[in-house]
Amino acid sequence: MSDQTTISIPTDDDGFISQKCPTCSGLFKVKHGEGSDKPLAHCPYCGAAGDDWFTDEQRAYIEAAGRNFALDLVSSELEEMTRDFNREMPRGGFITAEMSFTPSPEEPLPPVPAESNEPMPVALFECCNERIKHDGSSEVLHCVICGTASKA
Repeated sequence: MSDQTTISIPTDDDGFISQKCPTCSGLFKVKHGEGSDKPLAHCPYCGAAGDDWFTDEQRAYIEAAGRNFALDLVSSELEEMTRDFNREMPRGGFITAEMSFTPSPEEPLPPVPAESNEPMPVALFECCNERIKHDGSSEVLHCVICGTASKA
């Protein structure tokens, strides 16, 4: 079993994924892999710096999938260790031992977070060549890469 996994979060039809500011709870969408090669670093609404922009639903899904992956990884290692122990344990002596292992059941995954295709205004931050979709509530938006404020 590989010690790595990939967890996919769906995008909208244009390839954008929802993000949530941990400071102001504002929701916006970004298109990873387009525009700047630098990481998302600022909220477009409040300008707060950060590095974790997952929505609550995305985070719950990722955490549950990660726990299940870790459980599978550990379970397979413990099953192998149990087989090795039992195979190498001498039989017929005064003292014998046997190991058993029962894996814990996997946690049911929450639903894959849905991504809305509702139309949203698009903003382009020329400073970093980054496009986002936003809710249209702000007259000033901050570049999600460098934080520079500009008219929406």
